[in-house]
Amino acid sequence: DGERKGDTSMTPREKYVRRLKMNQDSAAAARHAQEVYVHVLEKLVKTTEEEKKALMAQNDMLRQQANSLRNKVVRLESAADDGGQMDQQSFFDAKKYDPLQLAKMLDMLTTPETVSAQANDPDFAAGKMGIQPAPAV
Repeated sequence: DGERKGDTSMTPREKYVRRLKMNQDSAAAARHAQEVYVHVLEKLVKTTEEEKKALMAQNDMLRQQANSLRNKVVRLESAADDGGQMDQQSFFDAKKYDPLQLAKMLDMLTTPETVSAQANDPDFAAGKMGIQPAPAV
């Protein structure tokens, strides 16, 4: 049988034109997909840069807070060493805890919002202030 397989209803020129059109469509789709991909990456870079900027600002703020807390601890230890406002028992109790935690607790206890909230807080009334003993050295 000398029959040919495939689509014989189209001439070779029509097949060529059809393949050319399909190739052009495929190339256009690939260019579009690449544009979308680049746009997504640009948006991701912008979002990441904004997040980095926010995290750096937060980091600076936390460093400032840490320095402030360190200064408070130094002032408290100095007052205790000089026989200042803390009595001997309070100083002894303070040495059992991490200075950073003590400074956080002091800061927490002296903020106006905390002072007004303490009356309604059963944990505060029970003496559970969230500080842990310092690790043994």
